[in-house]
Amino acid sequence: VEERERLARWWWTYANNLMIEHKINQNMIHSAIKKANTAPRAGALDFLQRCVDCNIPVIIVSAGLQPVIEEFLLQHNETLLRSPLLSIHANRMTFDESGVLVECAGEEDMIHFQNKHRIFSHCEAYFAELRAQGREHALLLGDSLEDVRCLEAIPYQSAIKIGFANRPTNDVREYLERYDAVIAEDGSFEYVNDVLNRLLGGAPAS
Repeated sequence: VEERERLARWWWTYANNLMIEHKINQNMIHSAIKKANTAPRAGALDFLQRCVDCNIPVIIVSAGLQPVIEEFLLQHNETLLRSPLLSIHANRMTFDESGVLVECAGEEDMIHFQNKHRIFSHCEAYFAELRAQGREHALLLGDSLEDVRCLEAIPYQSAIKIGFANRPTNDVREYLERYDAVIAEDGSFEYVNDVLNRLLGGAPAS
């Protein structure tokens, strides 16, 4: 595990330095996402919107780049991005006044697939507030075997864990050892949305 973490930090540090060296700017991020024409997983935005509409807090923890995730949401559903119920924790990028990248997340606060769970250890006050509101149940969605560790730092009474085994080489049986249900390859959010609907008492989506 330590070796994998070391390699993840090395890879991200190398990639970050390249982006700074080549003066990546905010306009490039906007254009790249627009030209890529990348679509969200079918039903994913419906899931996020339903959560927001039903006053359910959502935390997105990603080993990706925060401005890229925010720009992606901005281009697909700006309302979601602006919702106070949605919080995104990913690798930060700092731009100067002209929009040119000048700094990326350092090793101390870098997020990679091996350490996502550590983010939640810094959110004690947030979860204490949720618990005071009687929110003690969690729905965890993850696309790696390590993602289930995020529950280690969350005070919850019960949790449902749904895994996404995105790659054909992923062993679904291994995922089922850690998750309650697994969606193989590029499966949609249909099952996740059905689970959410049942948790909400079968209330029709708005």
